[in-house]
Amino acid sequence: MIGMPRSVAKYMLICLSLVVSLGSIVMFLGNDISHWGMIENTVVDDRPLAPAATVQGTNVLLYKRLGNGKEKITIYKTNAKQKKPKTTKADVTTTNQLTRSDTVQNPVLERTRYQYSYKNSFYRLLFAGTNSDDRFIKEANEFKVPENWAVLSTDQVATLQKQAKTTQKQAKAKVEQAVAAQVQAAKAKDPNMSAEQQQQLVKTIEAAAKKQMAQQVQATLLQMSLK
Repeated sequence: MIGMPRSVAKYMLICLSLVVSLGSIVMFLGNDISHWGMIENTVVDDRPLAPAATVQGTNVLLYKRLGNGKEKITIYKTNAKQKKPKTTKADVTTTNQLTRSDTVQNPVLERTRYQYSYKNSFYRLLFAGTNSDDRFIKEANEFKVPENWAVLSTDQVATLQKQAKTTQKQAKAKVEQAVAAQVQAAKAKDPNMSAEQQQQLVKTIEAAAKKQMAQQVQATLLQMSLK
């Protein structure tokens, strides 16, 4: 610098460099800790839901309890052909909510992602290279399913699977009893009933009995369901 000793000029350049460096550090720390130059926004993503399991004709959304039982993750599918179900994250940044309603026609997972994004292009340029844009804050999942879906724990489903053989035998016996009793009553009213008429009657009675059993199973599952 003109008219200034080299040592003074060097000292001033060093001080200026330190000020710039410290200023940069403060800005980057402010961006990282206090989110300077950023705003909070949300991104909502709707995904179709398919039952994670089906129990005797009733669609089921599953959940699994963790640790002491207070925490849980939801197990779900977004496609009926999907072999391996997905699970929600098990951490403090993820919350899960269930909505069961008759107004829900198409089951859906509404995922809301909360994130920090740069206010404008100036801050995006200023903090370029920090990978701060669209920084994740938290995530909220809302599972919206019809009232006729059951929401069961994996433990409940495991118990039902163990009881399945006994339950199926009992159901089959009840159907056979219903068929025998109603066919006998029909033949008493119409002794001339043909074999073809009897076969058709048996099919009708079996279908009605199975439908009634399915309704009873569904009612039981809905009583067990998470509300």
